[in-house]
Amino acid sequence: MKRVLLEAAAALKAKPEATGELNAALRTLLASPNPAVSTAALPLVAAWAPENHAAARELIDPLVAELDNASTPETRRGQVASALIGAREIAPEVLPAITRLLKGPANSGFKRQIISALSATGDKAAGAVLVAAFAELTPVEQDAAFNGLLARPEWTGAFLDAVEKRELNPNTLGPANIFRLRTHPAKEIASRATTLLDSFRKVNPDKEALVVKLLPVVTGLGDRTKGREIFNSACAVCHKYNDLGNEVGPVLTGMGAHGASNLLVHIVDPNRAVDAGYEVWNVETNDGQFQSGMLAQENDTRLVLKMIGAQVEVPKDRIKSRVNTHRSLMPEGLEALGEEALRDLLAFLCEDAGQYRVLDLSKAFTADTRRGLYQSAEALNDTLKFARYGLQTAEGVPFNIV
Repeated sequence: MKRVLLEAAAALKAKPEATGELNAALRTLLASPNPAVSTAALPLVAAWAPENHAAARELIDPLVAELDNASTPETRRGQVASALIGAREIAPEVLPAITRLLKGPANSGFKRQIISALSATGDKAAGAVLVAAFAELTPVEQDAAFNGLLARPEWTGAFLDAVEKRELNPNTLGPANIFRLRTHPAKEIASRATTLLDSFRKVNPDKEALVVKLLPVVTGLGDRTKGREIFNSACAVCHKYNDLGNEVGPVLTGMGAHGASNLLVHIVDPNRAVDAGYEVWNVETNDGQFQSGMLAQENDTRLVLKMIGAQVEVPKDRIKSRVNTHRSLMPEGLEALGEEALRDLLAFLCEDAGQYRVLDLSKAFTADTRRGLYQSAEALNDTLKFARYGLQTAEGVPFNIV
């Protein structure tokens, strides 16, 4: 009960009047033989009782050691991390330890808890930790960190600084998060992000020329019956369209609403913009085997790779390395089908375009599950987690879950 009350008190914005009684009480709590109580008291002492900072500092090194120790129970490790983050201003070694943790192999749910705690501080130095660790995080962890970074223009600016220095590659963000940068509510951030991202947009000039060449042909009147045959032979192994094909890559039902010219770019240059949910991962196991596929599932003990015609489960204790290629499973070179075949294929995919419209629902949202839903927007763990992200179909209507 003491621990719970102390953790609740640490969340208070108002600072109580410093009195001798308060200092004595905090000193007693800090010296408690119960490690949960003394740990929970640490942020309060850091914030409210400068006279007790020397005593508080004696706890820092043992707590950092606990945090670094992978065998520390996760519940205890989470409590230690939260307390240390709360005491970061009196202990310069805390944030480097948190950075090490985020870059390491800790449990993903635990990492997201730490990201949430850092995001709630609003501290410039905490934002710098998220930027420093960003490249080492998984896509799900990156989403949590990115939400925190976008919430404060100063932090977003630090993220863009790292992009500008080529320390971070914005192409790993996926189209949805790149759009959020370009349309950031702070106009100066949005303007800078747009200029910077345009400099990274590596459009293959040969591919661009090919698109320009094909465009007049593929936007003409095509043969949908032939297009259906081409879909079955060239696309159905990975894509589902209405009742045809397999759901490996994105479901294409309704995608015709984007128009033939937009779809042509994705066919000819599939790696120009790849959503995070459809990037290919290369995994090497301890016995020297390699597996490649999209990350379909992941938990504390295993990950599942999805590939053409199969799914492979890999226990995490067997993984030697895992690398995100940031490339699509979709092959390049489909222009070899020929102009007429591409025209017929696109005519087939766009035949239901009149039944769908591309809608931006952001103005109709009552809540954003990328942020905290209940206590505060910064409490990123306090939200609703979808089971699946990316393009999902509900009652025949495709939704892009970001």
